[in-house]
Amino acid sequence: MKTILQVTSIMDRGGAEMMLMDLVRHLHNDFRFIFLVVAKKGSRPKGDFDDELKSLGIEMYYIDAVWDVGVKEFSRQFKAVIEQIGHIDAVHSHLNSKGGIISKCAAKAGIKKIIVHSHAKLRFDGSIISKIANYTELYLQRYWINKYATDYFGCSKEALASLFTKKHCESEKAKVIHNAIELEKFSRYSGETIRDELEIPKDAFVIGTVGRIAKVKNYELAADVIKTLWKKGFDCHYVVAGRKQSESSVNYLFEKLGNDPRFHYVGVREDLTALYHGFDLYLGTSVREGLGLTAVEAQASGVNCILSNGFPQLCDVGANLVSFIDGNDPQKWADNIINNLSNTKSVDTNEIENAVRKSGFDVSAEAVLVKEIYNS
Repeated sequence: MKTILQVTSIMDRGGAEMMLMDLVRHLHNDFRFIFLVVAKKGSRPKGDFDDELKSLGIEMYYIDAVWDVGVKEFSRQFKAVIEQIGHIDAVHSHLNSKGGIISKCAAKAGIKKIIVHSHAKLRFDGSIISKIANYTELYLQRYWINKYATDYFGCSKEALASLFTKKHCESEKAKVIHNAIELEKFSRYSGETIRDELEIPKDAFVIGTVGRIAKVKNYELAADVIKTLWKKGFDCHYVVAGRKQSESSVNYLFEKLGNDPRFHYVGVREDLTALYHGFDLYLGTSVREGLGLTAVEAQASGVNCILSNGFPQLCDVGANLVSFIDGNDPQKWADNIINNLSNTKSVDTNEIENAVRKSGFDVSAEAVLVKEIYNS
């Protein structure tokens, strides 16, 4: 049984981490998986999936982040972990551009197969100075990737192109590995929903958003849209699930909606299927999404989605369940939502499943491809 070292950030419920967990669930009997978690200096945080990983017999190690301790100390810690583990057949990095330093460390440790995985189209915001610093680091990381990595994964062609050279993107070693989902878990769910749990009246519409409360998710717009709907007399409840990360976004969301009984913040949830199947519409207002896996999960659950243009077109699986909206005008968004919910047509479950599979978001198929690459 080959040993595969997965290099990740904290294993919380992010899109990349959820995709990796689905792969592990499919392949843990075929490979010896070991997780190396890169965390803030001196910390050993517990991730949402840690207990499940350990229940599968998967070992977990930790090292300090390179941006906290520098290249030399990061390399020393990486080497110490490798020596502790023993023989490793492949390293699979899930840290986007930081795959450069990981590739270098893995190569120096004698590991022959080094996979760098780009889980998003890389883009840097902020001041000119911060952009210069970020792109300078990216140049160095790309140099190490080009020199040491052997395989190149991306969640999309755009994600591949943002991290790897054109030569590598066009090579047989470059693969699009979709951030796929356990399809039937979402499409065939028949249990209690969040609507039942919250005792929302059957004649009220439920609009939902799943995702960490952070500035990039643009909950400010979402709050303004919901408030506009209420002012128009549109009877709807708004359910938000996700970890609180940005104080300003949290404050705005709760100040705008928090006193209304039709607003429900339900925190971090494991029962995503119960969430989606309680929604009449999925609302995604993000400024930017690497993929927008939650929109794929919502479609797999048969839920119509209204999304910002910050979501890539790739997340539309082709089941006629997605509408994209440009701009931040709450009135425009509200009118589109009312029109959508007033004219919603159900889509056959088999049609949805076929569309998701055709789009490459069924983890069963992606797991077969990854297994072949691990064994090559």
